[in-house]
Amino acid sequence: MYKPLKKVIGFIILLILIFSIFIFYKRAQVHNTIDEYLESNHAIEQVKTREMKYDFKTNEFYEQIIFKNDSGLEYEMYIRDINDKVLSISYGEYGEVEGKYSTKLND
Repeated sequence: MYKPLKKVIGFIILLILIFSIFIFYKRAQVHNTIDEYLESNHAIEQVKTREMKYDFKTNEFYEQIIFKNDSGLEYEMYIRDINDKVLSISYGEYGEVEGKYSTKLND
């Protein structure tokens, strides 16, 4: 009676462990790719605040970034799975606007 229960509990713990490792890996991958993008655009030193978030609708991680030299705009940076290219969208007081560090979808 207890042997099958131990196997089921062990299997559930193993699944949770694998899922946690996958989530941690994906989060680190997004963070590193955005870091590389910011360094290549010489913007890493201009970051004022930076926060990693998860979008449940699209099932992906993204970062919300506010730059020191681009006040009033909040950027959301996503990774396009096709080729690990960073998509950066900036939002101002009245919605989406063109910002200094924005990228276009077809870039």
